Amino acid sequence: MRTLKSFFLAVSLVGLFGSALVACGDDTSSDDLSIIKDMSAGMTGCSGIATCILTTCSGDTACITACVGKGTATGQSKYQSLAGCGLTVCTMASDAGAAKCTSVTDTSAGCVTCASAAAQGAACSTQLNACLADK
Repeated sequence: MRTLKSFFLAVSLVGLFGSALVACGDDTSSDDLSIIKDMSAGMTGCSGIATCILTTCSGDTACITACVGKGTATGQSKYQSLAGCGLTVCTMASDAGAAKCTSVTDTSAGCVTCASAAAQGAACSTQLNACLADK
């Protein structure tokens, strides 16, 4: 079973607060602007974003951006909240020593491992449950 490790690597790669969050594209090839297009077709919640990243991306930035881009505004917000929680936990120094992440954009193996574990732990359980419930 895969963990959320790739999920948090993805957050670090595409930016935590939005520059890589893209809107959904226009799937049709028609240039007829009189046709009302359903821009929400194929949109997914936070759980879908995480599943997409975990099952298809293997750290590929373009794939990650596409997965996040397929998320609803609510899904993207919950995704950012969960990722932010995991990274925040890991940027704080602990009694055991220095912080595992030097910043929220740290992509080192130690940071990614820490953020993944933190996001699945008690400190981020509220955000994790909210993400998983957002289909």
